[in-house]
Amino acid sequence: MSSEPSQQGGGDSAAEDANTVAVLDALGDETCREILRSADGETPTVGELAATCDVSESTVYRRLSELRDLGLIEPANWPVATDGTEYRTTFDTVSVALEDGEFALSLNDADGVGSTLQSIESRVDVEYATFERETQRVELELTVDEEFFEFLTASDGF
Repeated sequence: MSSEPSQQGGGDSAAEDANTVAVLDALGDETCREILRSADGETPTVGELAATCDVSESTVYRRLSELRDLGLIEPANWPVATDGTEYRTTFDTVSVALEDGEFALSLNDADGVGSTLQSIESRVDVEYATFERETQRVELELTVDEEFFEFLTASDGF
């Protein structure tokens, strides 16, 4: 399933232009590129990323924070991280175009999962979580914002 590309630049908005510049700057950083390469199709931890990139874990955390703020990477085992948080990319393709003298950036998420999880994560607080590895059972107690609660309970499934 393919989702629509998310526009990360172009247009008249200064925020969009700043985001495009920030994404391009991140892609110009060797450590950020190596983190993205490592997290494409894999789910490395901070320690694994530090070893792969040959940098300190604090450097990896800073780059992950930057990449996460830009929507390029996300925790893969959120909200339950038993052996350290693993990370994955949120996009399949990055496209840059020059339109009317301005750069436009598109991030394509082929399955839409990354943007969906990011949206849910911003509306949910995990109060309690357990994971049974043998049975692959996860128990969560969540608190959600009112709008998200209304959305969840409006469907016939509840």
